Amino acid sequence: METVVHSFNCNTGTGLQTITTTKLGGVTPKAVLFCIVGSDVFDDDDTHAKMGWGAADGIREWAMAANMADGQSTTQTGTMSRTDKCLCITTDAGSTPAVDGEAAFDAFVVNGVRIDWTDAVSDDYKVIAIFFAGADVNVRADSVLLLAEDVEQDISAGFKPKCIITAAPGAGATSLEDNCRLSIGAAVLDGGSFKQRSWVYQDYDDVGTTRVRGQTFNNRAGGRGDNTYSFELADPDSDGFSLYARGGSPSSDYVHYLALDFTSQVELLQYLPRTSIGTQVFTGVGFEPDAVIIGHATQTAENTDQEADMAHSFSAFDDTDEYSQSINSEDSSSTSDANSEPVARAIQSLNPAGTNYLYRALHTSMDADGFTLQYSRGAGYITYGWALCFNPDDAPVEGQAFMMVS
Repeated sequence: METVVHSFNCNTGTGLQTITTTKLGGVTPKAVLFCIVGSDVFDDDDTHAKMGWGAADGIREWAMAANMADGQSTTQTGTMSRTDKCLCITTDAGSTPAVDGEAAFDAFVVNGVRIDWTDAVSDDYKVIAIFFAGADVNVRADSVLLLAEDVEQDISAGFKPKCIITAAPGAGATSLEDNCRLSIGAAVLDGGSFKQRSWVYQDYDDVGTTRVRGQTFNNRAGGRGDNTYSFELADPDSDGFSLYARGGSPSSDYVHYLALDFTSQVELLQYLPRTSIGTQVFTGVGFEPDAVIIGHATQTAENTDQEADMAHSFSAFDDTDEYSQSINSEDSSSTSDANSEPVARAIQSLNPAGTNYLYRALHTSMDADGFTLQYSRGAGYITYGWALCFNPDDAPVEGQAFMMVS
């Protein structure tokens, strides 16, 4: 499988937009994963926190997004979810959540994808596009209803997935709802089970003092904020996998997923950024990655519901390009403070409270056993995330060990 990372700006009118990159080498991809953020210029810290994801496999598609409005004495937050679109974003503010723009999948083309803006965005927001291509690749981008706590939801993907990327709105499949809810996670096949990691974020709507909560899981593929529930992927078989709600029962909530199977290697790691300026060498991956996806949150413990100022990031880089999208929101404040920022870097986290960034790093090399990042600023304290590494060559190896050297 070939994994390629690209960035583009949304068209601001309705109609078709074609997104291509010559890095695909004349190949037509089989799947795409998008991440959109509420700013249109690299290193531009825009007010309002807006982020979302979407995916398409040529037949099916999904999208979700959420917003936290800045400068509000009574919070205005919202979440949207779609199963007939591959990209969407919500408005900055308003007493009820509304669509700022959304696009449907049109077709995969040589070197990229064509989408159709059925509702124009108000600004040409930055989007990360991650393409998956290759004759060995099986893909499925789909959405599934979570059942009651500990009840199995059997999911037929049509193949045994080696890797699954999840995004959960804590909402219905096609809804606009109050409260910002974001969840992004990943799972990789490890023998007869899945290794899985995720971050979860919630910002409450219509409160006079901001309430921001989140979790970073090392044993779940996602969840809903305020410790409402998490969800676990399990029981991989030749036709798919199982999904379980844990720790609570959802209320008509859906999970979006992109399932992938391929002959090359993949690994899911714990990501802990450096706390100071300098080089961080990731080793023990077991192969040289051709692309890495990182999800990070400024939480100081794993598997623990925390209420605090928070910043969350989604990043991706390959041999030649690197992009990171970050949002933040301040807790326990009488006036909401929320921001969005995209950067052309391997990873960045906004400061959880206020503007500017907490830490940032460039990708300096893909190595035979991992990758190297160079931090121009460290986080100053331990925070948590996950890194999903793809390799285009060699036979699959499951369950590699992982180390970090700082």
